[in-house]
Amino acid sequence: MLEFKNVTKQYHSGVFGTYITKAVDSVSFSIDANERIGLLGESGCGKSTIARLATKLLYPSKGNIVFNGNDINRMSAGEIKEYRRDVQIVFQNPQQIFNPRMKLYDTIAEPLRLYKLTKCPKEEKEKIDEYMSMFGLTDDILSRYPKEISGGQAQRIAIMRIIMLEPKLIIADEPTTMLDVSVQAQILRLLQNIMDVNKTALLFVSHDLDVIRAMCQKIIVMKDGRILEINTTEEVFEHPKDEYTKFLVGKTNLYNVQSVFTA
Repeated sequence: MLEFKNVTKQYHSGVFGTYITKAVDSVSFSIDANERIGLLGESGCGKSTIARLATKLLYPSKGNIVFNGNDINRMSAGEIKEYRRDVQIVFQNPQQIFNPRMKLYDTIAEPLRLYKLTKCPKEEKEKIDEYMSMFGLTDDILSRYPKEISGGQAQRIAIMRIIMLEPKLIIADEPTTMLDVSVQAQILRLLQNIMDVNKTALLFVSHDLDVIRAMCQKIIVMKDGRILEINTTEEVFEHPKDEYTKFLVGKTNLYNVQSVFTA
């Protein structure tokens, strides 16, 4: 479904732009329909750059990113609009996606209006009410502004806006890092349930091995912008091949997977 082919993202710095930093260096991997892949590595390894390349928030310096056979950087305006519906991203800080001057009802309704998914205000409200109930949110939130809700509520709303669009792939970029442990567990359970029901593919970006192990079928291990290892979750944890992977696995509690969802 989504494929990175020898993708590099580099930045130039210095007085004459001669110093080159490769945030992502010749990366290749693919995500199939319904597949759940974890992108694992310590801070600064290039994980978030890959997430932003996949969602066209950044453009590659070299290589190609292909979605269902089409190079995403050669798409027409209409194709890009549909691509942005099919491939959605959950950010680490959900407040960044909200207009602070817009009430949450309009924030939630915005994607429905953009893609004309409801025919009238009554149908729009009914759909929003349906999803609010599904995500355990109360109606009184709808009249509030983003600054008036908690981080957990903000992340639920951010995910809800995405699910309304019925995307084919969700990229979750450290979606629970800024939340306390109990709220993290709620958000992860919610995301996992949605994946199960909608058969949506997932690229889960994190440095937390316990979360990656609980959420994903396959793991990509990154360091310094390069992929070191790609394997099933079981193989990465039980038989890691690269020395760096062995180092990461050695730092986690391999028998604490269920605690991710029961905190």
